[in-house]
Amino acid sequence: MNATSPTPILDPVLSLRQVRTLVLYSSSQIYRLIAAGDFPDRIRLGPARVGWRTSDIVAWLGSRPFGSCAADVSDQGSRL
Repeated sequence: MNATSPTPILDPVLSLRQVRTLVLYSSSQIYRLIAAGDFPDRIRLGPARVGWRTSDIVAWLGSRPFGSCAADVSDQGSRL
């Protein structure tokens, strides 16, 4: 490899199963969010294959508000 050649940046493509594992939503919910414009759209890989860019999913996760979940969990613990 030439010293002046840039290093390629990899952005792996995730399957629906992998996306579901990362975002903890069902397939139906993911597709509803896509239709509403609230989730990264899939990319077509072939006639019957789609995927999501890892960078798109990571950016979407980073844009989600957080902090209120901790309060919800601690509140539920006091009711048990």
